[in-house]
Amino acid sequence: MSQWLKLKPGALNTERLQLIRGVQVNVFMSPHDVPGAVRGEFEKSLNRFVIEFKYMDEEPWSRVPSDNNIELRVGRHSGRLHGIEIDVVGLHADKVELKMHIVDMIKQALTGFAQHSGKNNRIANYEIAKNVISKEQDQIFAGMSPSK
Repeated sequence: MSQWLKLKPGALNTERLQLIRGVQVNVFMSPHDVPGAVRGEFEKSLNRFVIEFKYMDEEPWSRVPSDNNIELRVGRHSGRLHGIEIDVVGLHADKVELKMHIVDMIKQALTGFAQHSGKNNRIANYEIAKNVISKEQDQIFAGMSPSK
């Protein structure tokens, strides 16, 4: 497995306005919902590129299909995003073209999942995941090639 890329949870957990009982309040996410690390690697056993998020605590997750080429690993109890499995072979694209396309696909998949799954309380967690993938894409996708 590739090494974990450490993140700065404090910098990711930004304040946001939320309406609670008619009052606007500044809130932060629970530290348990902010990933502390991320990594990406082609998993030969799955024949997929996998992006994983590491949290303060571990929990079992389930695969949730998003579209033909992406499956999400969603925490069974928390609804947090634990990983993204991408069928890079099925996408039939070269590495550079694929990386840009995958980032867009992931953003769309996470937005759609949050809106249609009833996991609206996890939207901030999915937004953090999208931002991390966008900012750290060069390091995350460094091991994308299935030939490695």
